[in-house]
Amino acid sequence: MLEILVIVLIFVPIVFISYLCRISHKRENRTHLLGSIALAVIYFFLLVIANEPKKQLFIIAFAVIISYKLLAKYVEIIKKERNEAILDSFEASYQKFAIKPKRRKN
Repeated sequence: MLEILVIVLIFVPIVFISYLCRISHKRENRTHLLGSIALAVIYFFLLVIANEPKKQLFIIAFAVIISYKLLAKYVEIIKKERNEAILDSFEASYQKFAIKPKRRKN
């Protein structure tokens, strides 16, 4: 029973790590990309070394926690940058179409 659970849960960290790699590659951030690849390699080596299902479940749980926290942090950074870009565009359009006070003629 535990073996089936391990087989099913193995793919959860892989999904998170692949999203981390994809985001890092699109944003051309090499340090995060190398970190995500290193996390994947360490995860696979630990799964191969641990030959008991209980140990593998602990490794999977820690990998899920680490990769999810990294992904959530990265998504927050992206949201913050996107919100700042939207605010900057709104400010620029406001400055463009703002009603400027008329000058008095003396």
